[in-house]
Amino acid sequence: MGGERSLRKQDTVRLRVRVSDRSDPWIFGAVCLLVLTGFVFVLDTTYFYSQREYGDAYWMVVKHGISVVLGAILMWGLSRIPTDRLEAVSGRLFLFATALLVLPMVPGLGSCANGACRWVDLGPFNLQPAEALKLAFVIYLASALSRKSDRLADFRYGVLPTLAVMLPAGLLLLLQPDFGTAVLVAVLGVALMFLAGVPLRQLALLALPLFAAMAVLINEAPYRLKRFLCFLDTAADPQGACYQLIQSFRTFGSGQLTGTGIGSSRMKTGLLPEAHTDFIFSVVGEEAGVLGACLVLLCFCVLAYRGFRVAHRHPDSFGQMLAAGITLALVSQALINIGVVLGLLPTKGLALRGRADVLVPGVTRTVRMALAGGGTGGHLFPGLALARHAATEGMVSSVLFFGAERGIEATLVPEHGFEVFAQPLTPVRGRGPADALVALVRLAGAAWVVRGELKRRRIDVMVGLGGYASVAGTMGAVMASVPLVLLEQNRRPGMANRLLAMASAAVCTSFEETAGHFPLGRCRLTGNPVREELEDRGLAAAGDTLLVFGGSAGAASLNSVVTATLGRLKGRVELPPVLHQTGEQDVARVAESYRQAEVEAEVVPFIDDMAAAYRRARLAVCRAGATTVAELCVTRTPALLVPYPYSTGDHQAENALALAERGAAVMVRDDERLGPELERNLERLLDDPDRLDSMARAAGELARPGAVAQVMEVVHGVLGAG
Repeated sequence: MGGERSLRKQDTVRLRVRVSDRSDPWIFGAVCLLVLTGFVFVLDTTYFYSQREYGDAYWMVVKHGISVVLGAILMWGLSRIPTDRLEAVSGRLFLFATALLVLPMVPGLGSCANGACRWVDLGPFNLQPAEALKLAFVIYLASALSRKSDRLADFRYGVLPTLAVMLPAGLLLLLQPDFGTAVLVAVLGVALMFLAGVPLRQLALLALPLFAAMAVLINEAPYRLKRFLCFLDTAADPQGACYQLIQSFRTFGSGQLTGTGIGSSRMKTGLLPEAHTDFIFSVVGEEAGVLGACLVLLCFCVLAYRGFRVAHRHPDSFGQMLAAGITLALVSQALINIGVVLGLLPTKGLALRGRADVLVPGVTRTVRMALAGGGTGGHLFPGLALARHAATEGMVSSVLFFGAERGIEATLVPEHGFEVFAQPLTPVRGRGPADALVALVRLAGAAWVVRGELKRRRIDVMVGLGGYASVAGTMGAVMASVPLVLLEQNRRPGMANRLLAMASAAVCTSFEETAGHFPLGRCRLTGNPVREELEDRGLAAAGDTLLVFGGSAGAASLNSVVTATLGRLKGRVELPPVLHQTGEQDVARVAESYRQAEVEAEVVPFIDDMAAAYRRARLAVCRAGATTVAELCVTRTPALLVPYPYSTGDHQAENALALAERGAAVMVRDDERLGPELERNLERLLDDPDRLDSMARAAGELARPGAVAQVMEVVHGVLGAG
């Protein structure tokens, strides 16, 4: 650094002085290599995101390049300023940078996401004043400590004034909130005091209140506490708060020694949240291997060593402290990030993985999610589970359902507190040529209306739930260029999803065999989202009730056959109490049939609390819709499955076979032999409690708990990684 002035008394400064006025080629080389590496991996992790979001695959890397150029100009300009002039304005710089921290919290100026107001909106760029504060704080503290180098042993001249400037800045950072930068400022302050010569015993006295304050701040924010617990044990919540850290381990570890090759990362495409921002070092480890990661670490080690070398060779104490502080700020940020990625430090930065703010360099926006589907409970309930989880965990700012006016979503969605955009939709299949043509025309019109609504509401992502009610919504998303994530809950996918998959970003499946029906690399095996309360059922096969249901609308043929079958079995086996969901139209007839057969039964049109029903169930007799199958597995309920014979592509039979082949269920076809076959199998199962226990265990092995969280990770991965 330039500038000459008389040396002050420096015997308390822990940095030796050696005069040198030359630039350091090692620092220049390390910086150039890190900048080049940054360009490569910014392009690598944002290519598809930029293409989809801005219509230009290089938009993000160009923006990154502009930032690098501006940074280089600023670096050159600062290097031309003599240190004595920089020291003279250090106080005013710090006051100005501290005042800037207020701007993000001013309505109309600040840019907020997920309750954090850290940015000032400057059109195409977002300015984060905390970054300016770091440099201004180092400059000011270097000046203040070097001026009082002969009095730092006195608490009043060393620790106390430093705390007086640290606390207001830290408070403003916590109000944004920016916990990570607040901690970094505290670390820099303590480190610079140590280097300046403040006695260790005084610094040790700061440790207890600082750690106590950190503990309080961690405890008062649930997301911070969850992250800290995950740092201690990733098994604490593997499908929730710990998921990002676990995926980081998998990403970094998959690169092994030499990596998979630049650009070939599999995890960056949605499996690793924030792959292009906070966790980009994991992608470096995956693609460049341990060797590439070590090269990046080596660059920072060179920066640290040569930076401190410059510091102790500078001719005055202010220059020494300034060089040391800048080196500490650069290297400590990098090491903290690397430590987080490798699980050596608790995660920091974003409020929580997959939260409502999807961050890329210079861009901050809030996620608005839409879901399309319904018609039946099997298609709607997974969507409600997703919406409830996303809203409760703060993952999205708004949720909008698209469905049919005559579907159950028109009434159930508002009852759960969400908005539904319902249209007069009708199924196309099963109609005559004329009616099918009318339905197709209506479908096209509905899709166009959905397209306009998605654009008007600036929806960020669409999740297709399946069923005829989802087609207009998913087609509208494709027309509006809104990223589309499909849920394929069945073992054998329908034609609509197979066609739409070509335009989708990802397909979430429930069965391993389903992946073969979709484009390579498009599927994510997440399981079918079920209502959260169903995952807390407890021990398998704990109930004593025969649960009979045919889906949310009931099943007329199943109602008739089951009541007649149980009437014939009475007296031959010990019949458990029956809980029978019939649908609205059949409740009176079925209740009368049970009364005449003298079978103890509770007959209801619809079961509102399915969690309680599964808890009571010893055996279920039901259809084999995808959601029913998922719920049976999660609740470990043995089942006698009667697939609906007219399901599209006979997909219910495929679902039932998936369980029957693994011993979790018995399948009976709904044909002319349904009565005798149902009677024979029911008699065997009710007489064999050991087999019921075995079926319950097999169902539990097929369960995929945490599917809701996994689907939401795919959704946010699609937004984050493109």
